[in-house]
Amino acid sequence: TTDQVARKDFALDSDEQQLRSAAHQMVRNLTAGMVMITCREPLSVSISANLRQNFVSLMNIRNFNGAAEAQKQVIDAACQQIANDNVELACAFIQKTAVEKVIPDMDKRLTEEIEIRQQARNQGRCYYNEQAAVYQSERMPEAIRIKLGIVGSHQMAVYEEFGRVLPGFLPSQSPTGPAMPSSQSAATDDGGRLLEKCAAEIEGHIRALVVNQQNSHHVQQMQSLCDTIKPVSRFRD
Repeated sequence: TTDQVARKDFALDSDEQQLRSAAHQMVRNLTAGMVMITCREPLSVSISANLRQNFVSLMNIRNFNGAAEAQKQVIDAACQQIANDNVELACAFIQKTAVEKVIPDMDKRLTEEIEIRQQARNQGRCYYNEQAAVYQSERMPEAIRIKLGIVGSHQMAVYEEFGRVLPGFLPSQSPTGPAMPSSQSAATDDGGRLLEKCAAEIEGHIRALVVNQQNSHHVQQMQSLCDTIKPVSRFRD
């Protein structure tokens, strides 16, 4: 979709950098939105299911359905709460990864468009798509007709808005869009904070286990899991 729209809007524009920038901003927005729509609910279910499986294993429960009602309630509540608290952050990581992968793919799709503009410039010509020029002049109303030359600021504003407001992120004052962590260190720092938050949630549910059932063995196993997560959360390499 982005490829087709960008080619159409910039068919009479000789500046390949404007074409590339606009395509990047649009594809970032659409990709982030698609990820948020399609993965949020399955991700929450997956987080909850994996937590439940680990809790059941740590508590030596052979069959979750056959466990005591108090145990099931505590486990379900813990899984649901941790999943709800962390699904947005996990979704943001997936959005970031998807956007990082789609940008190079978009550049590949636009390689021909970029190269023909560069070749025309090297030959002292101003590139434009002749078929698009004829179509615009003969079939499009004056009010929405694309003009020969650099795309105007009012048209670029549409693409800048795509870049400024990404689904799932706060709007940015920068025309290039919300800042998304790109370095490995930023990603690992966020991962560490996520693990620290999970450890805090588990500690809270350990206290709930103590209140709901006086089983020191289960509590010790949960504490062991928490003690394992804490050192990992401080590891940044």
